[in-house]
Amino acid sequence: MINKAYLMMAISIVAYSFYPVFIVGEAAAIHPLLFVGLSHSTALLIVLLAIIGGQGVGQFYRDIIRLIDRKFTLYGFWGGLINALSHGAFFLSFLYWEPLIATLLYELWPIIGMMCLQYIVKGHYNPLRKKDFIVGILAFLGFVILVFSGDYSLSSLSFQHHDFYIGLFYALAAMVFMAWSSAIGVDLNRKVEQKLIIAPVRASFYVQIVTKIISGLAVLFLFYLWPGQSVQTDQLLTPILVGLVVITLGSSCFLAALSLSKNANLTIAYYMTPILSVLWLVGLGYDDLSLQTALGAGLIIGANIFIVKKT
Repeated sequence: MINKAYLMMAISIVAYSFYPVFIVGEAAAIHPLLFVGLSHSTALLIVLLAIIGGQGVGQFYRDIIRLIDRKFTLYGFWGGLINALSHGAFFLSFLYWEPLIATLLYELWPIIGMMCLQYIVKGHYNPLRKKDFIVGILAFLGFVILVFSGDYSLSSLSFQHHDFYIGLFYALAAMVFMAWSSAIGVDLNRKVEQKLIIAPVRASFYVQIVTKIISGLAVLFLFYLWPGQSVQTDQLLTPILVGLVVITLGSSCFLAALSLSKNANLTIAYYMTPILSVLWLVGLGYDDLSLQTALGAGLIIGANIFIVKKT
């Protein structure tokens, strides 16, 4: 019988793997606030339509009345704010570091996320073991090897330069905030499941409604207030597609997977995402396969096989 948590995580991984396909050659032309705000607002609209279309306005209204109270709303808004701060800090780190290097540090978040889940979603997960961290580090090393299978180097980093420490601060903040907001999202998901007595995927839609109001609409409003910014219509399609495919489907299944699972180390499965991304990019002619690519992919797959067998 297929493990539902693994199935949900697999769908999430496939969805997230399309992110580079959508943004390759486009991200540099789009203001970060517009990109984050529009993609998250698109996800907010999609989940609203999905819930209302599936059960009607009346049932949706009754669910919201049962669900929303001051504590839950503030907690959801807080999770959305931290998620928005993560994206903002990530993009700001690009001003001081090469995007590739900032991304490598940022992508440590699934390992930190295990600890955040254990602490925030109290009593739900099995205790973490040393093996979980070792496997997580192996998967991350596989990710690093995969990334550096292209023509990249660390020559742009100078430990003596003031910008290095500013970039380090933003990249670390992005990593911690992403791990933190992910754990809050799972905690909210479980609260919605228990309060409305509904399935994890459906619960994730309600979670996204609350959190995306901040990480989506509020960020768009901030972009509107940003001095000297303008919107070109040809910039809008990419973030809308990312919101539709990556954010909506990826986030919903990710929250559902970690809500269903009793093992916080399932976050390590996220490192499978770049393997699929490379395959899509190779198929589109943007990248090439190499022995180094295979080595990185092998480490990531091996780490995930260990997780599946040992949990």
